[in-house]
Amino acid sequence: MMHLPVRITATFLLASLYSGCNLFIPKATTPISTQTYPAISATTPKSKALMIMLPGIGNRASAFADKGFIAELQAQHPNMEIITAEAHFGYYKERTVTTRLKEDIIKPAQQQGYNSIWLTGTSLGGFGSLLYTMEHPQDIAGIIAIAPYLGDKKLIADISQAPSLQQWARNYQGNDEIALSLWIPLIQKSCEAKNLNLILATGSEDKFIKAHKLLAQCLPASNVHITHGKHRWGTWNTLWQNILNEKPSFTKRAH
Repeated sequence: MMHLPVRITATFLLASLYSGCNLFIPKATTPISTQTYPAISATTPKSKALMIMLPGIGNRASAFADKGFIAELQAQHPNMEIITAEAHFGYYKERTVTTRLKEDIIKPAQQQGYNSIWLTGTSLGGFGSLLYTMEHPQDIAGIIAIAPYLGDKKLIADISQAPSLQQWARNYQGNDEIALSLWIPLIQKSCEAKNLNLILATGSEDKFIKAHKLLAQCLPASNVHITHGKHRWGTWNTLWQNILNEKPSFTKRAH
């Protein structure tokens, strides 16, 4: 399990202030609260693919239904089950988000026979999706990271100044936890091994766009979606529709 340092907590709180979110941090409960959206097809067998959705800071898991994400995915994949997780900031603050995802959602899903588990996350949820996959790559068939948080400005500037992502990863000697637990394995999997099934989506004016463009260097162009917009749901709705219009296959098994 990744241990987030105190300064990361401060960073996220500053981000919440910037976006106007309420500073109240809910208590992390065990098990994590979830909402299941069963397959709606009455004519085809239920898929062995499962989509798990993680919200951004200040959002509830129900936002995915409220904003149309669930209905749009079910319209294209009516035999696919969807679970939204109430993975709020409290789980990141208490350093338990990946543990709760593993124990409360993913392990039970595997025991039920799901063999293609996907993670979709917006903002903080995108960070959580990537973090989980770096810790447990064998569990996850693919990730859709929409405007993910990828580290503070100092870290992103440090990476940007390197001749290449691979060279930065090889030469990094610092102790930034996001660098060690997220960026270095991300670079190894996406730039070098090229075995990371990641769809990255963002707005052209997103507050994290510099970090997103860095990560995009390691991904196939077809896996990167950029549309006009800022770090908000209107942009994410457009991106979600664009991703689904590409008709991604969710039946790829976890390696």
